[in-house]
Amino acid sequence: INSSDSIFEFGCGCGAFLFPFYEKGHAVGGIDYSEVLINIAKISMAKADLQLQDIQEPTKDKIYDLVLAHSVFQYFESLEFAKSVCYKMLEKSSRKVAILDVPNKRLQKESEHARSIAQAGYQANNSQDELSHLYYEKQWFEQFAIEENINIEIIDQAVDGYINSKYRFNVIITKF
Repeated sequence: INSSDSIFEFGCGCGAFLFPFYEKGHAVGGIDYSEVLINIAKISMAKADLQLQDIQEPTKDKIYDLVLAHSVFQYFESLEFAKSVCYKMLEKSSRKVAILDVPNKRLQKESEHARSIAQAGYQANNSQDELSHLYYEKQWFEQFAIEENINIEIIDQAVDGYINSKYRFNVIITKF
């Protein structure tokens, strides 16, 4: 990321991921469906372009250098929905798209087992619905890149201290 790059986040929540960039003077923006979280983000980043919006409804009035989604793709209802969000992210970006913390389909069983053990410590009455995430094949993103004629890099995640890291990967798309 260059010091002058602008950054936009799909599913920005309260802005925790954007805040360090905002503090360094980057133009930042984001959307989230939670009014409470967007209002918190607006308090800490008063000059940011933050909107209460559905993830499929970002306006194209302002384009950003880097558009990202961090730890939101697992909550989507289907691969078709995920693909539509990928298109929206590409439309909003002038250079790069980063889809971070994507659950790896190849490691789904191990991931769900680890998450069920972790959740057992927090809740006595776990239900399978609480563990339900959408998992992705790396090839799904590779095929999307081929169809859209874009460069893609898929990187296995390696975040120290993050229990889910070994079950996740990151996708970096560079537009031609």
